[in-house]
Amino acid sequence: MKVVGSAVLGVDRPRVWTALRDPAVLVHAIPGCRRLEDLGDDSYRMTVAIGVAAIKGVYQGEVTLSDLTEPERFRLKAGGQGEPGTVDATVLIRLDDAEGGGTRVEYDAEAVIGGMIGGVGAVGEVVVEYLAGGGEADREAFAGAFVAGRQVGREQVEDA
Repeated sequence: MKVVGSAVLGVDRPRVWTALRDPAVLVHAIPGCRRLEDLGDDSYRMTVAIGVAAIKGVYQGEVTLSDLTEPERFRLKAGGQGEPGTVDATVLIRLDDAEGGGTRVEYDAEAVIGGMIGGVGAVGEVVVEYLAGGGEADREAFAGAFVAGRQVGREQVEDA
């Protein structure tokens, strides 16, 4: 499945670039992310809660940033598994100056969904769109996390 989209954030590219490499901010860029642990070398362990209707679940997995070209683009690879199935995604993220100021963040995501959640067709597509782009609340929480210089929105939750 493929999802393409963009969003405009009201801050400059260098600041967005720095923020996207900060786990306290990156946790807000991944919709449904409950926890993001820095493993070093642009790799993270994550806990993500996603799903639609009766097919909901918590996924454990890893995120790796690669092909970094500061402050223009990078590739985010994420993979996880949970009771409803598996999700493997690659997202190319491009940063460009937005007309009128700020930064245009463009994403081009491809994902493979397996297991019960992947077998539900339209539900799988909704999950991919959610993971790739999130909603308006996710974008606001993400932007607010580094514009305000603190975490907002979702919390990072450590497993007991």
